[in-house]
Amino acid sequence: MALFVLPCLIALPLAAQPGARGLKPLASSAAVPQASEANSATTPATGSVALPAFAQPEFPGGDVALIAFLGQNLHYPADVYKEKVEGKVNVSFWIDEQGRPYGFGVVESPHPSLTAEALRAMHLMPVWTPGRRDNRIVPLLVHVPVVFRLPKQ
Repeated sequence: MALFVLPCLIALPLAAQPGARGLKPLASSAAVPQASEANSATTPATGSVALPAFAQPEFPGGDVALIAFLGQNLHYPADVYKEKVEGKVNVSFWIDEQGRPYGFGVVESPHPSLTAEALRAMHLMPVWTPGRRDNRIVPLLVHVPVVFRLPKQ
């Protein structure tokens, strides 16, 4: 069994076999981080929290749905599974004004096979809700770290 973890989204490990489909989350629930007062401004007149004029692109269904999508579509490559290679593939890409992912790149990866697998799965993603800046839809850069981890023996 192998694990895929997406630490910056929600640390939900996903169980995997080399080449297996339909990976299931090991943890069934997690709290999705919410905007905190530290990340937003308080208006002095009302004391209410003002939301920032910036919205990140969002995968359909949110971070939990992205983790489930990658869990169903990522496969631990057999060659690196046999070699017991683990590590994080940092993938970055843009979400355009229509919500389409494009411009995929890898910032860091421990092995070319893990790079290829992470990119293959990312290219299967559906259209996202595009990001906004100052209430205008704009292309924004997204970073998703995908951690390939073998089970403890």
